Amino acid sequence: MGSVGPAGFLLADDTEMYERNQRGLEIREPEYLYLKRGEHRERRDDDGYLIGHSTDDLPSREFWKHYRSMMEAD
Repeated sequence: MGSVGPAGFLLADDTEMYERNQRGLEIREPEYLYLKRGEHRERRDDDGYLIGHSTDDLPSREFWKHYRSMMEAD
């Protein structure tokens, strides 16, 4: 995820990865995305922050968890 930010950079195979993701999303079967990769490795550090491996879906899971809380707030 860090590679596409303002301070990031793109690698030669990134285009292939984005294209494959797009093809997968166009199928819409299943209608949901699986975001549990690395869930079993999560841990809290001494400051209480949730830590995962760089290949885990932790950033996406936390983003959508926060989004849902904002949408459900009164």
